[in-house]
Amino acid sequence: MGRVVQGGMHRQRVIVQMHSTPTSADVGYVRRLKGEVKRVLEQVNALVVELPTAYIPLLAHAQRVKWISPDRLVRSAMAWENAATRADVAWTTYGVSGAGIGVAILDTGVYPHEDLSGRVVAWRDFVSHRPSPVDDNGHGTHVAGIVAGSGFASVAGHYAVRFNGVAPGANIIGVKVLDATGAGLVSNVIAGIDWCIANKDLYNIRVINLSLGSPVQESYTTDPLCQACERAYQAGIVVVTAAGNGGRLDPMDPDSPPSYMSVDSPGNDPYVITVGATNTQGTMDPSDDVMASFSGKSPSRFDHLLKPDIVAPGNRVISLLSPGSTLHEVSPQNEVHPASFEGSGAVRYFTLSGTSMAAAMVSGAVALMLEQDPTLTPDTVKARLMVSARKAVYNRDGTPASIFVRGAGQLDITAALSRTESITAGAAWSPFVTRGIQMGLFFLATIPAFNWAVEALWSSSEPLSESDIYGTEVNWTNVAGPHGFWSDNLLWSDNLLWSDNLLWSDNLLWSDNLAFESATLHALLIGDP
Repeated sequence: MGRVVQGGMHRQRVIVQMHSTPTSADVGYVRRLKGEVKRVLEQVNALVVELPTAYIPLLAHAQRVKWISPDRLVRSAMAWENAATRADVAWTTYGVSGAGIGVAILDTGVYPHEDLSGRVVAWRDFVSHRPSPVDDNGHGTHVAGIVAGSGFASVAGHYAVRFNGVAPGANIIGVKVLDATGAGLVSNVIAGIDWCIANKDLYNIRVINLSLGSPVQESYTTDPLCQACERAYQAGIVVVTAAGNGGRLDPMDPDSPPSYMSVDSPGNDPYVITVGATNTQGTMDPSDDVMASFSGKSPSRFDHLLKPDIVAPGNRVISLLSPGSTLHEVSPQNEVHPASFEGSGAVRYFTLSGTSMAAAMVSGAVALMLEQDPTLTPDTVKARLMVSARKAVYNRDGTPASIFVRGAGQLDITAALSRTESITAGAAWSPFVTRGIQMGLFFLATIPAFNWAVEALWSSSEPLSESDIYGTEVNWTNVAGPHGFWSDNLLWSDNLLWSDNLLWSDNLLWSDNLAFESATLHALLIGDP
C-alpha cells in the first residue's frame, strides 16, 4: 500500500480492533496522535485509522486496543469446465439451476450483461458509490458469469456453442469493493461482507464469492478480513474464496518449482471454502485435467492449515466480457470472437485464468446444492464438496498431486449433489498440519469438536493409502500423502519461519517497507501459457 506524506511524516492506514465498541474517547485519542478516523467497522469493534507511522506503536499500547492490522490493498485475484465438473450432468439428473439462490460477488462490480438480465437483484458500490451496476475492471463480471451466466448471448445467433455458468438460474448480488485497476482496501471488503450479512434475508444471500486475496501477514485469528468471513459463516452464509496464484516460484514460468505456503488471505481461514485451480487442457474429459501450477499451496502461513480445500477449473475460462473495461483494454487477445465458433456480431465473452475463476465454479456448485436442499448449513456444504471431490488429480508432469496442492480433490458437482452426510455437531474446519517429532514427519492436528483426521500424514516408512483424509465417510480417519516435501532447510528451518527475529522484527512485519506497502489484496489472473 502506498504511503501518504503529510507534514514531513509518513502516514499509514490501519484497522484498529478494540476490546469493545469504539467510543468518542477512542476517537479523541486517535486525533491526539495526529490521526484521522476513516470508517467505523461496528461488527468487529474496529476503527479504520490513518495516522503517522511513528505513532502506531503508541496506539498499539493503548489499553483498549486489541490488535492493529494494515488496511491492505486488495486486487481481483464454460462448456469444457461444466463438463469437467459434471455440472452438465447435474442439471439433467437433478433438475437444478440455482434458481432463487443469491450469490454475492464482492469484486470489481458487475456489468449489465445479457446473460445476467433480470438476475442482478441488488447492487452496492463501496468504491465510487455509483447507484447502478457497473464494472470498470471486468474481473467481477467474468466471475459473475462463471457463477450464473445464462448463455443467452451465445445462443442468440452470435455463437454456435453455449457459454453458460454453473448455476444459470441463480441471482447475483453485485458488491463493488475493488476499483478499475482491480485493487481495493480490505476495509471496503469487510464493509461489503457486513452489508451482505445485514441484507442476507432480503436478497436470500446464501453464498459470498471472494475471488480476491492478499498475502497472509498474520494469523487468521487476528486478520480482520478472516474474522469478517467468519461472521458471514456464523450467519449461515457459505463463503468461497480463491487460494491465490502464487503457487510457483517464478510466476511467469509454468514449469517453475512450486512455492509452498502460498495460499492468500482470507483463504487461510479454516471456516471458508478455499479453492485452487486446475487446467482442463481444453477437453471435456476430467481424467486429463492437471493442476494449474500457479495455484496457491499449503500449508497456510502462521496457522498451518491444509489448503486449498478443493480445486476446480481455472485456466483460460470463457465467461462474460465487460466492454471497455480495464482488462478488456489491456488484454484484447483474450476476446472470444463469434467467428471462432461459427457465429457473428460483437464480442460478448472473454477468457481469464486464475483461482478467481475456480472459486466462482465452486460458488455456482454451492448454489445448486442449496437449491436442491435449502436447509444445508455451510459446514455440511463444505464437507459434502470435499468428500465427493475426485481424488485422482495430477501435476503437469503426470505425477499425482499431493493434498498440499489439490486439497480434497477436484470439484464433482453431480457427486456432491448425491451425498447425504450432514454435519450435526462441531464445524467442518480445514485440517491443521503440525510438525512431527522426527524431521520430515507431519501430522494433522486434532480439530476441536469435529472428527476429521488425527493420524500421521506420512510415516517414516511409506505413505498410508489414500483411503481417507477426504474419503467416503465424514468421520475421516486415515490420511495419505507423498514423501519428502518439507525438508529442514525449506520450510521448517529456524532461520526461516520460526525465528523470533522474523515475525515481529522492525525489518519485516511492521516495517514501512513491507507490511504497509507491498501487501495487496488482488484477483489473480496469471494462467499457464
